[in-house]
Amino acid sequence: MWQYSFIFRMHLFIKYSFIFRMHLFIIMPVLIVDTSSILFAMSNHKDVFGIIKDEMPARNAVISQGIVNELTSIARKSTKNSKYARVAISLLNRHSNIKIEPDSTYVDGWIMRAAEALSCAVCTNDTKLKKALRLKNIKVYSISRNGTLV
Repeated sequence: MWQYSFIFRMHLFIKYSFIFRMHLFIIMPVLIVDTSSILFAMSNHKDVFGIIKDEMPARNAVISQGIVNELTSIARKSTKNSKYARVAISLLNRHSNIKIEPDSTYVDGWIMRAAEALSCAVCTNDTKLKKALRLKNIKVYSISRNGTLV
């Protein structure tokens, strides 16, 4: 059974090889982080990447280039979240436990494919994405107001 699972995962990995680099998952398990959880944590004056590093030291945070693009476009606007997006972009440059994957497709689709293919957890505060991930039996974490993963 284990070999079938490994072969099936490798098939999915090859199918979605444009999503991830292989060495990232051999070295350390990951937690995929969504834009909604980054902005929610920033709005509550919390560092989402620091929270992940503190509460899950064995995991690296992973985001796609699409999430960086979303944060950049939000930062350019003059909205309530633009300040938080600018701070989040600066935090991306400071933390060493964040891996940015070079995929800039539709972010929610990327998260679904990546989490399903590699059986890794996702950190999001987006209710629609949470529901879709839970339907596929993918572990979902959220950032609470007090800055913990729930």
